[in-house]
Amino acid sequence: MKKIIIYFICFIIIIESCMGCTILWYRSTENFITPTENHKSNNLEIVIDNYHIKNLRDGKKLTKYILSSLSNSFEKVSVCTSCDYKKNVIYVVPKPITIHKPKQKFKYTSSIIDIIYNSEIEPLHCVGKFSETFALKTFNSDIGPLFLPIAFPTFFLQSLFDLLYVTLSEKNLNKSKGDEFFKYCVDIRYQINASLKDLSINLHNKLLASSRLQSFANSIKLQQTKPALIEINPEYSDQKSIIPNKTIDAGEDSQINITLTNKGEGTAYDVVLKSNTNDNKVNLQNNIKIGDIHTGESKNTIIPLKADLTLQSGKAAIEIQAKEKRGYDSKKIKLTISKAALEKPNLSIISYKINDSNTGLAKGNGNSIPENGETIELIPLINNTGAGKAVNIDLKITSINNELSIQKETTTIPQILPSKKITGNLVFSIPRNFNDNKINIDIQATDVRGVSTAKKAIEIRTETYQPIIAYQYKLIDDNHNGFLENGEEGEIEIQPVNNGKMDAKNLRIILSADDLLFSNSQATIKTISAESSYVPLRFPFTVPRTLEKTSVNVQIQISQQDFPGLTDNINLAITPVVPDFELITQIIDPNKNNVIEQGESIELIVTVLNKGKLDAENVVLKLQGEKQSELIPGVILGSDNSFEIGRIGAGKSCSPKRFLMHIQRAANPGTLPLNFNISQKDFSSKKMLKNFPIKEELPENIFVKSKQPIEVPALSAPIKNSPPIMVIALPKNNQRTISEFIDLVGTVVDDKGIANIDFFVNGKRLDVARAIGVTQPASQREKRDFNQRIPLQSGTNEITVTAFDIENESISKTISVYRDSEQGELWGVVIGINRYASTKIPPLKYARNDAESFASYLKNTMGMDSNHLIELYDEKATLKNIKSNLGTFLHKKANKKEDTVYIFYAGHGAPERDDSNKYKDGIAKYILPFDAELNDLFSTALDMDTIAVIFKRIRAQRVFFIADSCYSGTSGGRSIVAFNDTGNRANISSQFLQRIINSGKGRVVLASSEAGEVSQESDKLKHGFFTYYLLEGLTGKADVDQDQMVDVNEAYRYVSNKVPDATNSGQNPVLKSMQEGQVIIGQVSKSSFSKQPLNHSVVQPNKRLIDSYVSNQPISNFPCSSWKDQKAVQLEKNRLKSTVKKWANAWSSMNIDSYLSFYSNQFKPDNGLSFNRWKSQRKRRLNKPYIRVKPSNFQLDFYSCTAAKVIFDQYYETKGYSDNTRKQLLFEKDSGNWKIIEEKNQ
Repeated sequence: MKKIIIYFICFIIIIESCMGCTILWYRSTENFITPTENHKSNNLEIVIDNYHIKNLRDGKKLTKYILSSLSNSFEKVSVCTSCDYKKNVIYVVPKPITIHKPKQKFKYTSSIIDIIYNSEIEPLHCVGKFSETFALKTFNSDIGPLFLPIAFPTFFLQSLFDLLYVTLSEKNLNKSKGDEFFKYCVDIRYQINASLKDLSINLHNKLLASSRLQSFANSIKLQQTKPALIEINPEYSDQKSIIPNKTIDAGEDSQINITLTNKGEGTAYDVVLKSNTNDNKVNLQNNIKIGDIHTGESKNTIIPLKADLTLQSGKAAIEIQAKEKRGYDSKKIKLTISKAALEKPNLSIISYKINDSNTGLAKGNGNSIPENGETIELIPLINNTGAGKAVNIDLKITSINNELSIQKETTTIPQILPSKKITGNLVFSIPRNFNDNKINIDIQATDVRGVSTAKKAIEIRTETYQPIIAYQYKLIDDNHNGFLENGEEGEIEIQPVNNGKMDAKNLRIILSADDLLFSNSQATIKTISAESSYVPLRFPFTVPRTLEKTSVNVQIQISQQDFPGLTDNINLAITPVVPDFELITQIIDPNKNNVIEQGESIELIVTVLNKGKLDAENVVLKLQGEKQSELIPGVILGSDNSFEIGRIGAGKSCSPKRFLMHIQRAANPGTLPLNFNISQKDFSSKKMLKNFPIKEELPENIFVKSKQPIEVPALSAPIKNSPPIMVIALPKNNQRTISEFIDLVGTVVDDKGIANIDFFVNGKRLDVARAIGVTQPASQREKRDFNQRIPLQSGTNEITVTAFDIENESISKTISVYRDSEQGELWGVVIGINRYASTKIPPLKYARNDAESFASYLKNTMGMDSNHLIELYDEKATLKNIKSNLGTFLHKKANKKEDTVYIFYAGHGAPERDDSNKYKDGIAKYILPFDAELNDLFSTALDMDTIAVIFKRIRAQRVFFIADSCYSGTSGGRSIVAFNDTGNRANISSQFLQRIINSGKGRVVLASSEAGEVSQESDKLKHGFFTYYLLEGLTGKADVDQDQMVDVNEAYRYVSNKVPDATNSGQNPVLKSMQEGQVIIGQVSKSSFSKQPLNHSVVQPNKRLIDSYVSNQPISNFPCSSWKDQKAVQLEKNRLKSTVKKWANAWSSMNIDSYLSFYSNQFKPDNGLSFNRWKSQRKRRLNKPYIRVKPSNFQLDFYSCTAAKVIFDQYYETKGYSDNTRKQLLFEKDSGNWKIIEEKNQ
């Protein structure tokens, strides 16, 4: 029974599986029509182009159905996408399918299908429908349930398949549930499939019924029955062969170019090109398939030929014919070509040479010995001793030491004729750290045909070197006493030395010390040449104030590329110093006898002197007594008992401090002990005892005599008040100047208080209320400082200062100041050198252009007489001419102090080692004349020391030396390396520039670059960067105050911003001068001077202020015409004061961006740094735990609407440091905002 059940189940599964595979719910309505014999022939080729429907839903399925339908009637049916249409081919192009679903119920599909016959198009409108199958009709009928037990598994499997299909391919259809989804799967999908198949059958039937198809088939049949006529045209070519000579050479590749043309009326079918030769040493392709060639069509092909190396001379006959399928073959062609036997070359490598100089592809010292770090050019000599020439010889390195780097592994030599020799070149590099004593190289030379090969093994002896790093150091302390002290700043000068015979590369120097604070502890060096020294490098540091050690160790590490460096310790001795105090006291008592007596009130004046060698910080002076207000019984303190003094420099004292004491009559005569305590930051307090005697008050005697008039003793004359004390600090008595104004600086002290200070010049009282100077205080003070701008007339000026105290006691002091005449003449020497006599000195492009442009500015804008200007260019700028005109011409001509001299030089500068150099860098600096020789700079170039001597010979008190040159010793720009001195770089020290400006009064040096930098030229500007921007500034762009004159600071401020920006901070100009007031270096327009000499070498910044002393008009009250009243002036003062406070707040908050925003782009630091470097320095210094900056006691003065000066007390505090200073800020208004252009401490 079990077997029967199992058999029945298997039978049901088989039946249901068959039903599941065969049952279709829907079928197409169309039936295929029967094709004619004409359709079934091989005449027609049909291609389905599915370009329009390939990427559409059901597009691939429709293409498949069309291919299947058309294949029933046509033998040649294929599919393509966007193919090139050929002649005599029918193309079927289906368009996108349209699905017709009225009322959301699927009905049928349709598509427009183009049939293309050559260039004619027949559009066919095809429709696809469907009908229900018998199975579905039966299932939906009344007897359908009877089939359910058998059909249900089949339906289930079929539905599951439909579900998976829809899930994977119909992602955009709405998902249904239960019976609806099942119905969708069964109905919609099958309906569309059935309709697409019906559409393809509809296309098939319409195509077979088309009259155009019948006509096209007949024309094709007619063409196929017409004869073809094939003509072939051969041409032999060996242009791409080794020897192009129209001959088949042994070992050579060549070809026969064939053109086949059908000149018959019918198509040539399945054409094959056949060829053969009578010489088995010439290999060719015998059969080449061409395909169909239609009437009038031509096709090209190539028969490649390969000649054997054993080919013999003679003639080669090649027979060529085109075979056609129907027998319409071409005429046979016999092509006869000359052939030549091989004349074999015989190659050998007979010798070689080594190139290690700096020529060709090599790089080395040229001693023909390969050394580590060099690039070697190996030059083999190849000989051909054979009978024939060698062609396209491949010369290459086949083997070399693993450590070496091949730069040029192979080279091709075009040919070597018989009995000739020729060289090739191969290149390899030896690493710097290579340490073997030989190099093994295998080289090979091969003819391209392989008929001759030469090999050679080469062994080359080598020498290896390495850089040996050492250093020298020197300690530079801040006070130049030769030893370090705590609290002192210093520098360690390190001069790296390479004692080896190889250049040292990419060096890095790092200094570290636990007990020193380095502001810069690292430096990098690109190269130090073999057996040479590098320019000394300085590393600034600070010794902590509280350091108590007698020595510190500084570790120095010098690393280099490829080789070991060194690590060493430098021991620096420390001499500990501390602040030490001494008290200086003075007693001011009512009767001025300097004696303390009972019943007096006195003032004790105490001055704290720091006699130590270290500045004292945060000093506080305190007077200690038995009680807070009673020092001893009977001595009462009437003032504060302590004073916060702040900083007292080494060897300096603080301002006097006053203690008021009341000596009661109850005080015991004797000694008054006063205990002082002086505390300070970082060090312990110091207690000091000062004893003062207290004298007993003498009794007043009254005599009584009976019956006689009482005699009243005559009262002694009242003690007369002493006059104030006055000190005039500046100027000195009998001082000489050429300035229109001079600053009068001094102090007046009186114990009762200063009431008024008057100033007189040549007997005329100055109205100080109308200018900048002393203004009346709201209340009298015991000490008054004055700083008064005094106008001077030519000749002797008597300046008198008179001070009054509150009791009208006065003191007067008079000094004399002599103002020299300002009239003078302009003189100049301009030098510009592009070309030099020595070929070892590279020429410059624009040095002469710089000099000529500057000379033009002096003549056309400054009004310099042509007879006063010497111009030396190129060959005229010899050493003799330069020294003669600088040292003799200017010495004789510019002989008045009022004269002004311009010296301009543009050309090469050069350094040279000179251990006797007084500026401690061991390098002499030269400017190079036309006839300079690099191997003898001492006698052929002009050294900078000689220039200092020349400056001393010039009597004029205003000399400008402008140099667009440098002495860095680096390549490029306007500096060169002296002969046999590679690697040294000059350092134009501050001491050297100081010597130049100290050579006479009014010397100004404006140099194009800092030490170690290169003065660069610009092809775009056709100038050196420095000269271009200097002239641009002098002609107006540097004139900040728009007074039509450019002073030195304005010019320097302009170039020090423009030049670093243009050179990516690679060049920073330098200014060194001893200025009195504002030094004018140029003017904006010629009209302001005409042809007159420069009358005012020195002027003051505020010309309107100068005029006020002449016209006696109160311009300081309204310095700007737009400020109509005092209220407007006060409003602008409040704005300016608010700007200072915001600046201080930004500093205190350490907001670097906000802090720097208060500075103008024209701001010039007073320490000689460029603006960009100053900003970098400020960013580092603002990195503190905290900062507190508090301004107070403002004094504001306006020069104009856009220029102002603010002086104020500044309190600064950070962790471990604080100070009080008097600061001055100069402001310039820019776009409505006040910006700082100058900052300094008074």
